[in-house]
Amino acid sequence: MNSFNSCFMNDISFRLCILRRETNFGILIWQIELLSRLHHCHVVPLLGYCLEYQYHTKQPEMLLVFEYMPNGNLRQCLDGVSEKCLDWGARIAVAIGAARGLEYLHEAAAPRILHRDVKSTNILLDENWRAKITDLGMAKSLVK
Repeated sequence: MNSFNSCFMNDISFRLCILRRETNFGILIWQIELLSRLHHCHVVPLLGYCLEYQYHTKQPEMLLVFEYMPNGNLRQCLDGVSEKCLDWGARIAVAIGAARGLEYLHEAAAPRILHRDVKSTNILLDENWRAKITDLGMAKSLVK
């Protein structure tokens, strides 16, 4: 379940994701707690969040702020939507980076996490073409 409705980027290089109003509040809190504990060079970091009740609409406003990935996602790059085409060496580096991100989630994160939605659109590429795992909306915590 991808809960993102809109994403914006500003001059300070972050991505603001506005979550759908029907997003379960309890699941959102769980995701914030989970994402705030993840620190790895191949996982997109959560920079902040905002949970605010809008009195005029009587609805919560839920925002997540992530590091901006200027080279888009892997699918765009492989489809040629991106300006730069990855050579085979770069593709291997992206695959290794994504694998390291997943290894961190599965083995080193506390608690360990099963992503459950790994696909090319959930692998983002930073300014140095480093792969970073994103979208833990379907993730499960692997508590021992």
